[in-house]
Amino acid sequence: MALLPFLLAASCAQPREAGPDSSPEGDVRVFTDTGRTIVEVRSPKGIGSATVRLTAEECALPVCFRFHLEGLERFLLRYASTTVELSLPAPGLDRPPLVEATVDGVRIPDAADDPRFHMGIDQGLPIEISAPPHFAGGACAEFSMDWVDFYRR
Repeated sequence: MALLPFLLAASCAQPREAGPDSSPEGDVRVFTDTGRTIVEVRSPKGIGSATVRLTAEECALPVCFRFHLEGLERFLLRYASTTVELSLPAPGLDRPPLVEATVDGVRIPDAADDPRFHMGIDQGLPIEISAPPHFAGGACAEFSMDWVDFYRR
């Protein structure tokens, strides 16, 4: 019976906690909005991690990570046998983001230029990052992520 409220909440696109392993360092919520799944992070300390489980319906939509942070020094996304690391330049610096990726323990050279790992980035407030195409489908059912704000407290 305890599963029924969770299923109803997911089907009605209500925000929900990311999962039993969601971050103790902040609030991580999952919800759908305008045809995409949003994984929203509010992190008062500016540094944290979470394990997130998405439903099949949430995985079927494009996934966006929304960070309510002043800057994103590091975002680490681990799913299936893949790790993608993104570092955004400090606000005010005119530099491209740094992207590194490993698959099955093998570093992918020039990951920033590899279309499998392309992430759309909006550095406004909040910061929004689109999940890479390689993340789509079953790979996104369970993943972990770490984040570090430039201005962590």
